[in-house]
Amino acid sequence: MRLRTSFAQRVLRVALLIGCVALAGCGAATAPTAASGAGPSWDPCAEIPDAMIGRVGLDPASERRDIAIAPGPKWAGCGWSGASTALRIFSADRESARDVREAPGAHDFAEVTVAGRAGVRYRPDYADPTVDCGLAFTTATGGQIRLRLDVRPDPATATPACDLLTRTAEVLVPVLP
Repeated sequence: MRLRTSFAQRVLRVALLIGCVALAGCGAATAPTAASGAGPSWDPCAEIPDAMIGRVGLDPASERRDIAIAPGPKWAGCGWSGASTALRIFSADRESARDVREAPGAHDFAEVTVAGRAGVRYRPDYADPTVDCGLAFTTATGGQIRLRLDVRPDPATATPACDLLTRTAEVLVPVLP
């Protein structure tokens, strides 16, 4: 014998189903996780303490997720700004620092060691060496962390972007995976 459901019961079931889907699918405030296959396991916005961001001259309140400009969909990105600089940090689980050499849009590669950690320094193709620089580090699990610094040109200070990024990375390297 088949039970009949009332119209009200059907509406309630549909509303509950929609509510469950909305709760499960609208977690925009949280970063994707590696377990879901939607992103890397390390999130720079969540893992780098505000105190460290302040220590390198950036404003912790300026934090923004840079997913839209990350190198690809399997990357998590975060950025912060200061008076004359902007830093972006990207993380991916399945790329090594050596992969940056094969990525389009980068040149002028150099093997570097920052705070005891081996990495690759590079410049974006369109970048002026005084205003843009990038560093890539391989994680212990074979992933990649990229740091990118953009500097507002100031003839009075004229410190090259890579020098500033190296000083910034020396502070941040201890918390990078």
